[in-house]
Amino acid sequence: MKKLLTFVFSCLIILLLSGAILFGLINTSYVTPIAQWSINLFWPNKIQFQRAEYDYPFHLRLFAPTVQLGYQPITFAQMDIWLNQHPYYAGKWHIDSILLDGANITDRLPSIDWSQTVILHQLAMHNINLAEDDYQIEGLSLQVKNPQWNMPQQKIPFGELQLSAKTLNWQGEQFDQLLIDADYKQQDSTIYGFSFAWRSGQISGQAEQYPAGWSLVNVTVNHLDLSKSVSNQLQYKIQSLPTNLINHINSLDVLNSNISWQGIELINTDLSLEDVQLGSPWPYSGEVSAHADTLTWHGLQWVGPNLALNFSPQTIRVSDFSAGFWQGNIQLSGDISPNDVHLTNLSAQGLKWYGEHQSDWQDLPLTIPNWHSLTIDHLSLDNLQLIQLAKRPFWQLTGLNIEGQNTQFMQNNQLGLWNGSLKVSANSASIGDTRTSQAILEMNSNDGIWQLSRAFLPFEHGYLDANAQWDFKQHSGPWQLNIHTDSVPIGILNQFINLPFKFEAVADTDMQLSGLGGSTAVIQHTLNGKVSANLREGTLLLEYDNHTIAQPFELNKLQLTADRGRITIPEIKPDGIGFDATFGGSFDLADSKAGTWTLTDHIDNCQTVSFDIWHNTTQVNQCRKN
Repeated sequence: MKKLLTFVFSCLIILLLSGAILFGLINTSYVTPIAQWSINLFWPNKIQFQRAEYDYPFHLRLFAPTVQLGYQPITFAQMDIWLNQHPYYAGKWHIDSILLDGANITDRLPSIDWSQTVILHQLAMHNINLAEDDYQIEGLSLQVKNPQWNMPQQKIPFGELQLSAKTLNWQGEQFDQLLIDADYKQQDSTIYGFSFAWRSGQISGQAEQYPAGWSLVNVTVNHLDLSKSVSNQLQYKIQSLPTNLINHINSLDVLNSNISWQGIELINTDLSLEDVQLGSPWPYSGEVSAHADTLTWHGLQWVGPNLALNFSPQTIRVSDFSAGFWQGNIQLSGDISPNDVHLTNLSAQGLKWYGEHQSDWQDLPLTIPNWHSLTIDHLSLDNLQLIQLAKRPFWQLTGLNIEGQNTQFMQNNQLGLWNGSLKVSANSASIGDTRTSQAILEMNSNDGIWQLSRAFLPFEHGYLDANAQWDFKQHSGPWQLNIHTDSVPIGILNQFINLPFKFEAVADTDMQLSGLGGSTAVIQHTLNGKVSANLREGTLLLEYDNHTIAQPFELNKLQLTADRGRITIPEIKPDGIGFDATFGGSFDLADSKAGTWTLTDHIDNCQTVSFDIWHNTTQVNQCRKN
């Protein structure tokens, strides 16, 4: 563009040097050949035009001028030049204005040093179509006051400018009806106003340039529509932009827009950002508030979410978050940092989750972030319902309530109740065919010393009562567990333990166990305690040699002792009509190959079937024939 203007100024100077000699001629039909002859004297075959007009005293118009610059000529529909009323003073030529009208430019113009003898007060372009490698502009109009070219390859001169364009295409993104009013400088530029249409939205606002980057001022975005596929493309395209192009948002309002970005989808959202200093991994300062009809994240949909955030260099303060979720409501507030989460409140009411398909599990955010700590001052989850029907055993929790005070659930990236108190109750709970109602769990922890002070699970004809303690702040901290049951159905164990037979029974048990935690291996080597049990109303389902036998039984005074992982079960005889069997054994939890724990059924005087519970095998010993 500078080279083009240099040619124009040179032509103008040549014409002016003709002075009074040519003054009479240029007001006649000879103006065109005179102008062309004068230009060709100094710039042969560089600029051609079909016709020229001169309007006394300062206006020269060239029709269909063609300028040979770069590899391809540029043809304009018209070029208008207005001289200053004092065209030459202080040793320089002064041009009030140049207007370039109507052109298709496809070749980047080479840079050229600006003439030191010419001052241009205003440059204007109208109806220009420009095509570069990474962008295309249609219907460009530009007006620059006191234009200055200070850098090589500078595409637009510095100065006070007004720019408009019908369309701007950048890497496949189309911006329509572009308007810009700015003071464009080498640094500290100001955009007094801009507006354009993009992706069904209308965007307008102001901006200021600082050494660290641009600041958006009073920007409004209305009815923007960014789908997931579009946002994925944009993230790739944005990588080509300069780093920290925009580093501050003074004020930004997004209204009535649909936005999908980095896994979050907002439908009909209103979003407001105030005094936001952008940074990584999140803004250094500022306030954000938002509302949407729906928010979708990792396949989970939140209805009518409201959000208010405050940013500081290392913390996001959630002043308020509330949303409809799983047919209920959830609210939270607190502080989030890269390594820690401290919620002052987390409450939910009436949540309902139905896991009817395997995909329902995949939608759950089950991965726990690698936080150093997770603390919740007040936790209140009321009347929840969880139903799992995707795989056996089916289970459900109805009327689930969880209340917590000053709870810490993570410390040093380890999950557990490290501090605080927690109370869990359920109106109804079931797993398989085993059901309980009005179950309650109460626990507390102080610096990693966890206590289950009460666990009471009523069943239809019995109950389970338990308490426990575990010091899990130590790598292999001690633990103990006490359980008492009365008429508790135990058939559900078939779903979790691989045995060579199936069984149903109700159990009366007393269990006192202890050991060290930390890992499975440590528990296997340190388990101590004893278990006494009576099994009643039992049925064994025995399968061997294509036979299936349903054997009623009772097992009284069953004793089990554990000594540093070595288990001993004294042999006893189950009771049952036609049931001649023995039950017992010994084994070491740390050695899966050694030891036995068997139920041996004596079928008749010589045939026995041995069910090895420890190794999950069945052995049939046939009668010997004489």
